[in-house]
Amino acid sequence: MEKKISLLLIVGGLALIVILGGGWYYYTNMTVAQEYTSTNTVYSVLRATNSHFVKAQSLVRSRDYAGAITEYQAALTSAVDPVQTSQIKFNLAAAYAENGDPSAAIRFYKQVVIESPDISMPLRRASAVTAMGSLYYSYNTVGSSTSSFSVTNEIFKDEPYASFFDMNNINLSYRKLFDYASSFYPLAIPELYSANWYANRITALHKSVPTSPEITDDLAIIQEKLKNADADITRMRPYPDENPLIPGALMYKAFVTGKLSFVGLASTTAAELAYKASLAAYETYQLPAGSDGLVRCYYASFLAYPYGDKRLAEIKTLLKPLYTDPLYDQSTVARFLKNVKSRATLVKKDIQKLASLDAGFKAYLLSLGWKQTDFK
Repeated sequence: MEKKISLLLIVGGLALIVILGGGWYYYTNMTVAQEYTSTNTVYSVLRATNSHFVKAQSLVRSRDYAGAITEYQAALTSAVDPVQTSQIKFNLAAAYAENGDPSAAIRFYKQVVIESPDISMPLRRASAVTAMGSLYYSYNTVGSSTSSFSVTNEIFKDEPYASFFDMNNINLSYRKLFDYASSFYPLAIPELYSANWYANRITALHKSVPTSPEITDDLAIIQEKLKNADADITRMRPYPDENPLIPGALMYKAFVTGKLSFVGLASTTAAELAYKASLAAYETYQLPAGSDGLVRCYYASFLAYPYGDKRLAEIKTLLKPLYTDPLYDQSTVARFLKNVKSRATLVKKDIQKLASLDAGFKAYLLSLGWKQTDFK
């Protein structure tokens, strides 16, 4: 049974790369102050009135993150209230992260949490904490010269974050961080991350102590968090600034449901429906072509266990675009697959399994730097 969940034990953090690290879509549409509304958000006001903010956004789209940082810093001098300052700092933090400076990103995210009005901006504060947590997984899993340990040190070096840190259990530390995000507002992403942590614990308990009462307790927590995530996904649907987050959230929901299905606490049908909904949402919300690569890989791995050859046609259909469509060449999934061969062993084994089922996918891995010896 443990083999079935090997990839899914790791990919929880990868979703955050897609949801936060690779995109510029944020929770902006709650009424954040008396002068802003859900139809007249601070984001839209800045785009209409702050030329430096507009220039920074354009530079982000062209991936000139250093230039965007300069323009966001200039935009700060034109902010007319703390709400605008908070929004600009949020975007500035994301630009630093994309430019390879996660420590600067974390410092600005922490400023957003501290400086945002307590009552009127819960989504912004929750989103800033969530974005901080995502940096650990993006630098840890996709591959970077920046150590994920330095990210952890920067996050947990001061309060209240230091109180969440357990040097012997990094995953628990990050679960507490995401629970802290949910204490401001139960956004889908931190709720699903936390649910994923509990799902991992259930699979471990099910293997060693299948009658443990903790399984029942953890399942109740997961169900509540899935309910909160569904509510937040529904909230986001009308808002163009937020609904690009939905495909990744649905993928994350599929991770959790899939793990529960492997221990008989959810149906495989429910997990498949979540994966299918995620794939459909990439098209519905018009995310960039190729951005669905990770969910294709994860869904194929989910089908590989326990179905294998019985679902071979579907597995190949999911994987084929990764190695036939050049739009995937510069995507997150390509960077992931380049680096995973030297990363977590269980993930590598699942990728090897997919390669054994699809010769085209194996050839693609070889083109990304894998060696024939990686498949023995």
